[in-house]
Amino acid sequence: MNVQAVLCALFIGATVTSIANAQVLEVPDNTLRSTQVPTLNRLIALAVEHAPQVVVGRSALRASESSYVGGRQWPVQNPYFEVTATRSSRAGNQGTLFVGAAWLPFEVSGQRSSRIAEAKAYVGIHQVELEQSRALARAAAVRAWGRAVVETERIRTLEPIANSAESEARAFRARSDAGDATERDAQLAEVEHARHVVLVEEAKAALAGALGEMERVTGQPWMQPLNANVHPEAVLERMRPRVAAGQSPFVRASRAEADYFGKNESKWESEATGPVSLMLSGGRGTTGETVIGAGVAWALPTFRRFQGERARAQAERERALSQSNATQREIETRLTTTIVELASVRRAILVLDQQALPAAHAAREAAEKMFSMGKIDILSVLVSRRDEALLRLKHLDLAEQEWSLLGNWVELSGALP
Repeated sequence: MNVQAVLCALFIGATVTSIANAQVLEVPDNTLRSTQVPTLNRLIALAVEHAPQVVVGRSALRASESSYVGGRQWPVQNPYFEVTATRSSRAGNQGTLFVGAAWLPFEVSGQRSSRIAEAKAYVGIHQVELEQSRALARAAAVRAWGRAVVETERIRTLEPIANSAESEARAFRARSDAGDATERDAQLAEVEHARHVVLVEEAKAALAGALGEMERVTGQPWMQPLNANVHPEAVLERMRPRVAAGQSPFVRASRAEADYFGKNESKWESEATGPVSLMLSGGRGTTGETVIGAGVAWALPTFRRFQGERARAQAERERALSQSNATQREIETRLTTTIVELASVRRAILVLDQQALPAAHAAREAAEKMFSMGKIDILSVLVSRRDEALLRLKHLDLAEQEWSLLGNWVELSGALP
């Protein structure tokens, strides 16, 4: 066996050894403080409670509940008191007339119930907005989890290749110094090693970003995912986009807004009929006699019936209903497109697994065998290895796209399928 064959055998053995020993994955330094092992369900459970937008939405909901205070007030308004004193200049009638009157207004047209209904609808808007924030938090958690899982697997895939490339680069440099290999072969091996080192560092940077996003949406630091499935298990192909779009919080937000303006119009309609006032009057006449009286007063809604406020509420309600319909159509289309895209991505993954990767693996083994026999140069081996590595990385790119599409579904529908 010649020296070239021996070195090739050593290269292949180093590759196999590196892959077999690549059990502990090196992670970015900023993840060393993380002690919690993440799972997707745990991430989502924490995200819907601790994500920044959820915290803000929950605060807005609590603030909106203050509207119940005004809505639940009793239908008795503030009493009104009036005291007058009059004196006549007529001869023989020089006394002073003192009269006091009190009005106690009562709402009798259902104003209180209308105000309560309006307050409830106003709180309902903020409840749906909180659901929107939670949908965004779920989607962010799903996307961050998918990126972390894929980048972890990417590093696990690239590090053995980089270690093998480093061994080859050292061996070819030694052969070049000994005059058994050309400088070109040594440089090619070093370039190949450097390229894989760059890819590893790039994957580590992406992993650090994914872990940072997981911490942002949950408020807690995390370790890298361990032994997690690279591909999402959700089966979107069985989902019904029309039903999911109808239940989307973004669609229900416009409906809640339309309900609020409908209740607002009803409130102004009830306010058009003013309260009925019970009136009690008493005083002293000009000759000192006691004067007592009682009555009822109310305002007739003849000219002013809050026409402007009611017209605006009607217009806003129609606008919100139109927005709801348009949003539902848009989300249904986007969800349908997501299903189509996901099906195409999974077909591509199937082709990679069943055809492309086995063929690339066989081509690499054949190139390494021919190189050991001295029939081809190192460039052909590097090209075959690069092709196989690129296909494996493409497989991970498609897996990340799967998670991204699942995140789109979760964001638009508000739920993890």
